[in-house]
Order: sequence, then C-alpha cells, then structure tokens
Amino acid sequence: MFKIDQRKKIILSVGSFLLVAAILYRVYPLVENVYPTADKIDLLETQLAGYNHQLGKKKQLKSRMQDSTKFLSKLEANLFRGDTPALAAVEIQAILDSIVSENNIEISSIQVVEGGKLKELPYGEVTVRLTFGATIAQLKHFLYAIETSSQFLKVTETTIRSSSRGSIGKRFLGVTMVITGLMDRLNIISDKE
Repeated sequence: MFKIDQRKKIILSVGSFLLVAAILYRVYPLVENVYPTADKIDLLETQLAGYNHQLGKKKQLKSRMQDSTKFLSKLEANLFRGDTPALAAVEIQAILDSIVSENNIEISSIQVVEGGKLKELPYGEVTVRLTFGATIAQLKHFLYAIETSSQFLKVTETTIRSSSRGSIGKRFLGVTMVITGLMDRLNIISDKE
C-alpha cells in the first residue's frame, strides 16, 4: 500500500467532512419535507385551519348570495313591467286612480313627467305629477295607500297649499305631488334608442 503523510490525512479528512456536510446540506430539505419537524407541523396545521375557515366563509357567502338573489327576484316582481316608460306611467296612473277613488279624492290634473335612469342600478324611474284637493284625513289615507302599494311607488316632491273651498268644518288642501315608480332599465334604454 501507499503511505499518506500526516498533512495529507488532515486535508483528506477535512475534505471528506466538507463533502459529507455539503451532501447533507443539499439533501436535508428533502428529508425535512418527508419527515417534518414539530414546528413545521404546527405551522402546517395553522395554515390548514386558516384554509378551512376561508372555505367555510366561502360556503356561507355563497348561501347568502343565493338568498339575496331569491329576495331580489321577489322584489323585482314589484317593478313596473311596461314595455316603455309611457306604458309604465299608465300603470302608475291606474294604481293612483284606484287609490283616489277609494279615498273620494278628485284629481284636477295628472301629468307624466319624463323618467330617467338610476345611476349604478339596473332600474329606471317613471314619474307622474298629480294635482288634487283633499282633506287632511284623505291625504293621510292617500299617502298610506302609496306607501303600502304592492308596486314600488314613492313620493319625491310634495307641495301643499291651504284652500278655502270645501264644506263647513272640513278644510281642503291643494296638493301637488310627484310620484315615482321603478321599472327595468332595459325598458328605459330601449324606449330612448
């Protein structure tokens, strides 16, 4: 055999040690992934719990979205369905006529005001201006009937003047009211184009 002096033995042993250390350094992450440490397991369990929580929130949000979609479709059934804003205004006039006849109110004028699109919403407005005379009780019942109407109606403007006409003991008011209803924006757009 051949003889190795002391200096070469030291160099070979240090080189061998460094080679083994380099191999372990390169292979250790692979071994750690196969056999994770307790800290790594805790970290992975925390991440998994977070993912499960997010998944639960996603399911909850999906359920809420389905409920909201059902509720929206129920509400959209109360929109005016005229093919044009003018036809929707005729529907509003029919509702107002029935409310007026129930409360024994005489309309002096009714006028369709041009409706418009609502910003950031897929709906349009149809507006009617109504002028009539009524007692305070009749006006109260009229407003209540508009508020509880099955269709979406709202009073956007009101002008009330005292009027001297009327029977003794009953004071009449001159009322001008702008009433707005909602309809699909698609119908508004198709009418204007």
